[in-house]
Order: sequence, then C-alpha cells, then structure tokens
Amino acid sequence: MITEIEYALMAGGAYISTRGPKNQFPIPPNWIQENAKVGTGGFEAVSYFNGGTNEVVISFAGTFPSDVSEGKMRRKMGSRRKMEKENGVRLGILHKDVD
Repeated sequence: MITEIEYALMAGGAYISTRGPKNQFPIPPNWIQENAKVGTGGFEAVSYFNGGTNEVVISFAGTFPSDVSEGKMRRKMGSRRKMEKENGVRLGILHKDVD
C-alpha cells in the first residue's frame, strides 16, 4: 500500500518545468515514472506505476497564486475540453482498487 511519503514525492514530481534537474524530486523506490507531460496553460502531470502492488498514481501540478488571485486562470487555461485536446489527456477524478 502506498505511503504518505511516496504520495508527497510524487506530488512534488509533477512540478517539471519549475524545477531544475538538481531540484527534481526523487522517484520513490519500487515505482516507475511512466509518463511526464508539460502542456499549455500551465498543465503538468506525471504518472507512476508500482508493478509489485499494481498501483498507479497520476500527479498534477498546481497553479501559481498570481494566476488564481488575479482571475487569469480561465483565460490562461481555457476550457477543460480545450486542455484535454491540446494535452492529449482526459481530466477528471478516477480511483479504482485493483485486486
């Protein structure tokens, strides 16, 4: 079962474009980074897989406070459908335990 430390490392790993190589978060032991995506409008995501437990984690980067506080979020990111199309992903929340 995944630990809080592993979640924290993977959460930090989603910030791809804002961290230099020396400041990247390490990948937790027994996990493989499957995919990293830096898209338009500030979208960043990383997926991880643990073959021993058959768990998958998808970590998304947050936004810059000035983007939110100044009301620029919608203009920068556009609609959800536009982001999905431009970044080749489907956004949403999905959780499924794998037996």
